[in-house]
Amino acid sequence: MMAPPPPPPPYGHPFVPYPHPPTPPPQPPSKSNRHQQGEEAAAEDEKRTIWVGDLQYWMDENYLLGCFVHAGEVVSIKVIRNKQTGQSEGYGFVEFHSHATAEKILQSFSGHLMPNTDLPFRLNWAPFSMGNKRSGLTFDHSIFVGA
Repeated sequence: MMAPPPPPPPYGHPFVPYPHPPTPPPQPPSKSNRHQQGEEAAAEDEKRTIWVGDLQYWMDENYLLGCFVHAGEVVSIKVIRNKQTGQSEGYGFVEFHSHATAEKILQSFSGHLMPNTDLPFRLNWAPFSMGNKRSGLTFDHSIFVGA
């Protein structure tokens, strides 16, 4: 007696496993690798963009400008919006003139109440500098994973 055939894959899409290439062994740092690490450290010093979370639907770029303009040299502000609805996704980015200014903002504003609300600022370093990586990128969807 033969076993029954396996059930079809869900939604009619077959799963095809692809072999993963072997991971190469770690290499000792070369001169160029040490130079790259130095550039990464310099880039860390040049971080000037702050992520701002827990924004209400009515909080726009002008609101954020009003929050930070007196405390530092704001270069640019971007509230992330849903492409279909134009509604705020609840977070944005503020770029400052220098790393020192952004650091000062992080230290002095984190946890303090946002103007005209009873909500505290949620601030953190952005994973990129707005001038460097966001300029040409457009996404249809965004996912925030965090607390």
